Amino acid sequence: NFTHRLQRGKHLEQYRILDGSYLAVIDGTEYFSSKNLSCPACLEKNHWDGEKTYSHQILQGAIVNPDLRQVIPLMPEEIRNTDGLEKQDCEIKLLLRHLK
Repeated sequence: NFTHRLQRGKHLEQYRILDGSYLAVIDGTEYFSSKNLSCPACLEKNHWDGEKTYSHQILQGAIVNPDLRQVIPLMPEEIRNTDGLEKQDCEIKLLLRHLK
């Protein structure tokens, strides 16, 4: 895989900090939003005025070093409703699910 090739080529060495560990940052972002277009996988946001907004969101991680301008993006994970609950998924629940 991609990160394995980066490690074998010693490209990740410059990203080690402190005790030789890597620093990974994680953030959620929205890459599609519409009040008219939707699909079965869309997240729904109900507004106070009764309107709905449909969207797709991801949780994106990256390996970083504070002394370098470049980051190494990791595979994004889609935020979606998969557990059958009425409340929609969010970045924190998705991250906790992956840390288990």
